[in-house]
Amino acid sequence: MKYLPDFLSLTRLFLLPFAVIKLSNHDVLSGSIILALMVATDLLDGRLARKFKSTSKFGALLDHGVDKIVSITLAWVVKKYYGFSSWAFYLITGREIALVIGGLFLWKTTGRNPGANRCGKIGGAFLFASLYGYVIDFRYKEQLLIAAIAMILLSTISYLVMAVKRFLTGRAYQKGSNP
Repeated sequence: MKYLPDFLSLTRLFLLPFAVIKLSNHDVLSGSIILALMVATDLLDGRLARKFKSTSKFGALLDHGVDKIVSITLAWVVKKYYGFSSWAFYLITGREIALVIGGLFLWKTTGRNPGANRCGKIGGAFLFASLYGYVIDFRYKEQLLIAAIAMILLSTISYLVMAVKRFLTGRAYQKGSNP
């Protein structure tokens, strides 16, 4: 059970090419089933890691890394095959890359994992719902995209504030003072 959360993250990565193939062929039903499995593994991995007390820096980095790869890849597929806005794709991709770079910087300078927060998880859920809205041609997909972008921007600000606090307390911790 110790490695089950990491296995679930890797399963999500393994399923991604199948989702890409199905969605690029406009096989929405099969693609939806694969996406549902990917969402289930994403919801379960962190919960199981905490339940079985098997959280690790590697597991957290793996989960976040897979999330970034999945987000960018699905946004690209939905842009290419389902009319998702180019500007939204580039905004999402830029944000994901910035979060990776910022997280690596924080980890390198303070030794602390940036971690996820509730705002980021909600932003990710809105993003996924928006992308899926384009796949199924949801009537209000543009409004959902606007809500997703608003949540993503809010979560980006939230992550920036969290990173600055962790950087400052991490630097103080490294110098031996009380954070």
